[in-house]
Amino acid sequence: MADRKQLLRVTTKLMSLLGLGFLVYVFMPGLFSDGESEQTNIVIDIGDLQPGAVRVYSIATGKLLVLKRTPAMIAELEADDSGAYAFESNQNLATAMHPVFRSRTKELFVAYGIDPFYRCEVELIAASFKSVCVDVNYNLAGRVYKGRHAQGNLIVPDYQIEADETLRIVDD
Repeated sequence: MADRKQLLRVTTKLMSLLGLGFLVYVFMPGLFSDGESEQTNIVIDIGDLQPGAVRVYSIATGKLLVLKRTPAMIAELEADDSGAYAFESNQNLATAMHPVFRSRTKELFVAYGIDPFYRCEVELIAASFKSVCVDVNYNLAGRVYKGRHAQGNLIVPDYQIEADETLRIVDD
């Protein structure tokens, strides 16, 4: 009987030590960080991107979609004020973005190519972005249509368009 009590004590202490080790492992990065996340600048050459073309880039946080809109796409976005969207235009936008186009310029749309709720990839099919694993459609500004099972618009990262036709994205 004494051996069994000894075994239970040792097992309890080892489990407690293991749990404490796990907590230290989980919280250690937060204890020694300065509170600011590290940011990585991603630079993408968009000089040869043709109107109507979309490019998909792999970055640390997933996929990035870059669409160069045609004049017809721009006109469609300007004319579409039907209120057929489930969420506000400025949801998930950095500052200085145009709320109709959800981008810094009319011609270029940049967004993460992952559905913000289902985490499925999004691709350009016909005149809208579509999730590949669920029935969710987004317009060419990344706004989700009403009646779809999405929890938000496509997320637009903070980016700058530079004079030499490069796109600089702050990926945090």
